[in-house]
Amino acid sequence: MNYGIAYCGSNGRTFSDTEPYIEEAGTSLNECQETLQRLIEDGCGQLIPFEVRDKLESYTWDYVNKHKVLLL
Repeated sequence: MNYGIAYCGSNGRTFSDTEPYIEEAGTSLNECQETLQRLIEDGCGQLIPFEVRDKLESYTWDYVNKHKVLLL
């Protein structure tokens, strides 16, 4: 399984009104957690880890929310 993290930049902006920025987060939940921590340290907001089930040109907030995963 591949993971990504949707987020807003430190200035609160996103790629577009319906599309967040996306950071590839590896193939394990551990890699995803490490990427999430780095984005937190960089000051990014609205961080949502998600499963990348479809190879798309872009991902919307709706897609991200339907495929989000919880990290402990």
